[in-house]
Amino acid sequence: MEKLIIILGNTCTGKSLLGKKLESQYGIPYISFGDLKRNEIKSKSKLGVRLISKIDKNMPIDPVDGLALISKSIPSKCQVANSISGYPISEEEYTPLALMYNIVLGIHLQTEEQIMRERFFHRGICPVCNFPGILNDK
Repeated sequence: MEKLIIILGNTCTGKSLLGKKLESQYGIPYISFGDLKRNEIKSKSKLGVRLISKIDKNMPIDPVDGLALISKSIPSKCQVANSISGYPISEEEYTPLALMYNIVLGIHLQTEEQIMRERFFHRGICPVCNFPGILNDK
């Protein structure tokens, strides 16, 4: 069973920064759930269409679709743990994830509201998917 480190927290708490540091310093492959969603929507796959349909209606994505995205991104028989940020966000998402992967560590990040606001409002809007998240053209 593949090992998984989950990194949770509100928007702009440093989930991606931590995931990238784990990858660069310890060789733990990092997956951003937000990036997975944006890439799937951009591909216009059946899954991407379902995702954008939910997002357009301000509804949460189906946990089955979220798990499908993650499953596509984690190689089977992986010898090292993978880290993923931004997923799961509910017990309904956690339960099937925990059945499929050995969750070896969960990290929950928090920061002060003022810091989150500053970070969030310094982000731009992605011209492709219309989500916040562009920082310095990335």
